[in-house]
Amino acid sequence: MNTLAVALLLGLVAAGAALDCYVCDSTTVASCSDAYGMPSDHKTTCDSTETGCSKEKTKGKVFGIEAVTVVRSCGTLYNNNQCSQADHAKVSLLGIKSELWSCSCEEDSCNGGNSVTVGISLFVAVCAAKLLL
Repeated sequence: MNTLAVALLLGLVAAGAALDCYVCDSTTVASCSDAYGMPSDHKTTCDSTETGCSKEKTKGKVFGIEAVTVVRSCGTLYNNNQCSQADHAKVSLLGIKSELWSCSCEEDSCNGGNSVTVGISLFVAVCAAKLLL
């Protein structure tokens, strides 16, 4: 087999290996909520450095007002030993209560579901944001 044919074949294999994930943010797109219909216009082909899909959910309560945000994205994989709705972190700081879930997966379009668990980076980011507000 000549070199050009091998290069073309490898290019096709690499192009076919791209990961598709749902990408949306419920603060800007209402249909990205936890009850998700997986619309095809949210499906995005991730770049080659992103090895997984993720879903992060934050639920906060301030002065009796509850807000829930959901973010679905391309990204990297992290530990999912307890990836379920029951496993999450709770934070209470200066009267602000927050609950945090996050989950990653490595199959095409795998971040459309409701299953999530705590991701330490999300936990730290939300705690820092609450301290700065």
